[in-house]
Amino acid sequence: MERPSTLPEYLIIMERLRVELARVAGYPLETILADRDKQLAAERLLQELADCALDIGRQLLVKMGEDPGTTGRLSFRQLERSGIVDREIAHRLGDYYGLRNALVHGYAAMADDEEIARLGEIEGLVNEYMAAVTAYLNRCSDANPPVDEAMPPAL
Repeated sequence: MERPSTLPEYLIIMERLRVELARVAGYPLETILADRDKQLAAERLLQELADCALDIGRQLLVKMGEDPGTTGRLSFRQLERSGIVDREIAHRLGDYYGLRNALVHGYAAMADDEEIARLGEIEGLVNEYMAAVTAYLNRCSDANPPVDEAMPPAL
């Protein structure tokens, strides 16, 4: 994924990825389990969505002058402390980023029935996260709108 330079670009990409994940998640479990290409597509979409969520969070934290954290889990917790997401979303995002790491490093695969069953849950989490980020941006738009400014490079 090419790194966008603004938050609106990140949110557009995240929405596109979410729609693609919803399409894969819409297949019956047996279909996904029987089709390695669908499993690989789901894994890649989960990775891209997790990276996008982390990039958005870290960009917001840097713009706020906050420590973006050294791990995904720490970054999502910092988003909670900064009032961008609530505790539940922060913890679920941290768990989701852990799944992303397991997939990327080969510790887990989407061939597991339980992980495939979570695709719809993760799509819902992405929706909640995007709504929380959008609400935060709307709250700050009166003071100093961060939306139109170019974002610093991803960490």
